[in-house]
Amino acid sequence: MPPQLTRWIITICLYTVGVHAAGKCGFSPVVEDCEASYGCFETGVGGDVGIPFKCQPFCSTITKCNNHAKSVTFIPDKCNQNEPYDCNSADTHECRCECNDEWTGATCDTCATSYHLLATGDCVPICSIAGSCSGRATSVTYIVATGGCDCDCTGSYSGDDCSICEPIYDQTSCDKCALNHINYPTCTECTIAGDCNGHATVVSTDAMQTTCTCSCSDGFEGEYCTACSEGYISYPTCQQCTSADHCNNRAASVTSDSSKTSCVCSCVNSYSGSSCETCNSEFGGSNCDECSVGHINYPTCTKCTSVDHCNGHADSVTDNGRLSCSCSCRNEWSGPTCDTCDVKYEGDCDKCSVGYINYPTCTQCTINDHCSNHASSVSDDGMRGSCQCTCLPSFTGTDCSECANGHIGYPACTECTAKDHCSDHADTVMTDPTKQNCICDCRNQWNGINCNSCDIMYEGDCDSCSVGYFGPYPTCTLCTVATHCSNHASAVTDDGMRKTCSCTCEDGFEGTDCSKCSAGHINYPTCTEC
Repeated sequence: MPPQLTRWIITICLYTVGVHAAGKCGFSPVVEDCEASYGCFETGVGGDVGIPFKCQPFCSTITKCNNHAKSVTFIPDKCNQNEPYDCNSADTHECRCECNDEWTGATCDTCATSYHLLATGDCVPICSIAGSCSGRATSVTYIVATGGCDCDCTGSYSGDDCSICEPIYDQTSCDKCALNHINYPTCTECTIAGDCNGHATVVSTDAMQTTCTCSCSDGFEGEYCTACSEGYISYPTCQQCTSADHCNNRAASVTSDSSKTSCVCSCVNSYSGSSCETCNSEFGGSNCDECSVGHINYPTCTKCTSVDHCNGHADSVTDNGRLSCSCSCRNEWSGPTCDTCDVKYEGDCDKCSVGYINYPTCTQCTINDHCSNHASSVSDDGMRGSCQCTCLPSFTGTDCSECANGHIGYPACTECTAKDHCSDHADTVMTDPTKQNCICDCRNQWNGINCNSCDIMYEGDCDSCSVGYFGPYPTCTLCTVATHCSNHASAVTDDGMRKTCSCTCEDGFEGTDCSKCSAGHINYPTCTEC
């Protein structure tokens, strides 16, 4: 007999002998009992021995739920244990599927709401943050009525898919204001015209982007550049006070008054007036820097008179090189104030004795009297008209009464030298007009009256930038954490060549000026660690 026929006969026989859910399944020599939710099903194993029919569950997620269920439950509502054929009948029991979230239907064969079927046979969500919201949402919801996705965008992103970040926001995160905008989320733009009254070179914001910060133009000051700065007047023009424009070029310095409405001149020499326009009659010289004729002791410049300076015994009174009054005593009256008639005169004090000069003064020529005791020799001119002094090297003048060039401090007249007066730090040394002080032309960046000061920004012979400063020399700017490391460094110094600054950035920051977040950190300038 052919094997196929034999197997068919065996199958018929097994069903006809009463195989059912609670009955026997198989054939001799092996027969097993089937439980209530199991039936006798062909296993596909043929032959004369073994179990070609085996107890198996009526319900499985694969066969009854399209392999789309978490579980399946056998419901024996119609199963009649006394009627074996009924228990094997497809109409006598129910399989109830508990579908996976993405599937629905009695046999889990339909995609659930908010899911759609791919060509692969899989159900996937219609809406996702990555696919529907540009990856910029905290959540996304499927709207059944419209079939669309509702994104809850992060920061200030907008648009149906969170793809729009308005220009007023930072384009990297859209959760803060853009550069030069303040007060997130309104993010108003800072402008020179609107926030600095049009008087700034730069407008920026504070670190928190809550206030506009103005870098006022020269001549302006105040938080919003609403006032003239020192040395400027007449807001809003704020004209600079200068010696040329406001002091007739005769001021050593000029500044503004407290109200910033007029300039205040510090006049040079003896000029006076609000704009240094006046040189009073007691003063003279091309620059109002000496007494006029007949006046002495600059800058007081007292007028010489016979009554006040010559006891009324002078025919005339003149100044003596603007240093003292010189009385022209009558006849042989003598003395600085014409109060003496010396024995060197005779008669009505109207003749000179031998050895004196210049009637009616008739003065004896001596080093002490005519050369200020600063001459190596003195003689008359042969005509008894004047005395001639041979001054010592440190002195000059007809009477050796002033220091020679390069000497100061009459009557000592000390020689000005770089070593003695300029700390040996000067290229040249000269005297001031009064010959009371040495004027040092300091070498390199040495400063001070005596060239004895070198700012800490310099080193060596004050001819190079110090450590921690950078050039080009002589500018020498100090390297600071705030200015050169964006205030995010633990230390800062120069690059060793004094050409730029070198920052040691704090954890979370990097870059030559620590102006960006390092790897593993986000959201500059906070740079939070991920």
